Amino acid sequence: MDEKQDISMTFWRDFNRVYMNRDMPPAEKVEKLLALQTRLDELPNELSKWNFKFDSNVQICQCYVKLHQKYKLTPLVEECKKLVEAITRYEFATQPKNMLGNVASRTGTRYQEMIDVCKSKNHQRDVAFCYGCVAKIWEHVGNTVYCVRAIVLQNIALSFVPNAVFFTREQLLEQFPDHTSVVDKVFDTFHALKSDPIEQTERYLAVYDQAEQIIQGLIEQEGRLARCPDQYWNIKKEVLKFHFGIEWKTPRQLNPKVVF
Repeated sequence: MDEKQDISMTFWRDFNRVYMNRDMPPAEKVEKLLALQTRLDELPNELSKWNFKFDSNVQICQCYVKLHQKYKLTPLVEECKKLVEAITRYEFATQPKNMLGNVASRTGTRYQEMIDVCKSKNHQRDVAFCYGCVAKIWEHVGNTVYCVRAIVLQNIALSFVPNAVFFTREQLLEQFPDHTSVVDKVFDTFHALKSDPIEQTERYLAVYDQAEQIIQGLIEQEGRLARCPDQYWNIKKEVLKFHFGIEWKTPRQLNPKVVF
């Protein structure tokens, strides 16, 4: 094993120690991951740096969700988009043709990680963007079924975005007559929790970041993190009403039969 490989393995070992520690508090995990990012120059090449930055950013995003600091996700998601684009472009340019399916699968997994993060802050425009990228990747390698599936999911996400143009189920069935079973299956298995439509309005999105900061400040004043989703939702409901005049319904109000 040469020196570069040894350095790379040591670096990823340090990352996995943080990543695999389920008992580590989210705030401490963020601190350690950010400290590791300051050591990026130790990695032997740009691809290693891109991969680590992406993986660590996703972990930091997940920690921010647990800490109810979703307002911090946007810059990390934007950076992750650029990182995945760079990684994918490099891998498609350097891998042999018989490996492109594996490249597409890896890329799809990366985008799915971002999709999960974007869903946690209910930002359907980012979700749609990611599914659109996945569709282009599968189209590139010639997997029509996976491509159609991603296109359907992209349009479902767009249907929740104010003023966005999207294809309905009927239009997609007409557009993909040879894959109607794929279109139907995706729609039939899509059971998202109901969310307040106001979350997709310009009025709500304009105050989202400011509201999240106020919510986080109120939680910190109580001296502890929210221990259940209702605590966070109730604070959010009050902040939106009294600071911004927005009447917002919580997920529990909209999904009374769901166990959170």
